[in-house]
Amino acid sequence: MIFAAFTWLLFALSVAGGVANIRKHRVCFLLWGLTGLGWLTVALSYGIWAQAAREAVFTVLACVGWWSWRHNGEVVT
Repeated sequence: MIFAAFTWLLFALSVAGGVANIRKHRVCFLLWGLTGLGWLTVALSYGIWAQAAREAVFTVLACVGWWSWRHNGEVVT
């Protein structure tokens, strides 16, 4: 039951990240980074290696997004 609650929490936070992104809030990357780590843990615990690799890449991309949007949502080049 705890595992199911954990995955539903990850789902809700992932959706919240999508909503924050639509509204151009930088916190979306924080949410996606945290949920990426959570889903990475789930995938690794079940031996789903391709999913784990995908979540690792998405977590890195969330970190890049957080860094890129550090000036009020403006992309820094």
